[in-house]
Amino acid sequence: MSTRHDFNEIFYEAIVEVVTELLGSSVLEALLVALEKFHGIHRDELPYRLDTVYILLEQTFGVPSAKIIGMRTVHRLYAKLSIPFTEQPDYSVVDYVNLAKKKLKGDRVNQTTFDNPSYQTSEP
Repeated sequence: MSTRHDFNEIFYEAIVEVVTELLGSSVLEALLVALEKFHGIHRDELPYRLDTVYILLEQTFGVPSAKIIGMRTVHRLYAKLSIPFTEQPDYSVVDYVNLAKKKLKGDRVNQTTFDNPSYQTSEP
């Protein structure tokens, strides 16, 4: 995972896969059209506008269904990123997505540090 663009692309794939599996491709297309027509959100912007997308899911399908769609998407995202998923009390879908970003950023920093030949440990 080298860029934020890669994360957003994988996140978009997770959304598309889950909505298609749960509701079908026709509903996915209708959802994408509604997001763009009524909220000005193009499909490429879904990862950046998650709050609005989630509100639309709640309004369209109800809170319990939106929660199922959101959590299935989070599980799919974590699986695609090879990040272990741990349920956190009171976390929203947005919180889990932000946590995934932080974990990836931390992993890249750690990987870069230890792969860098100029990195030296101070041993006693």
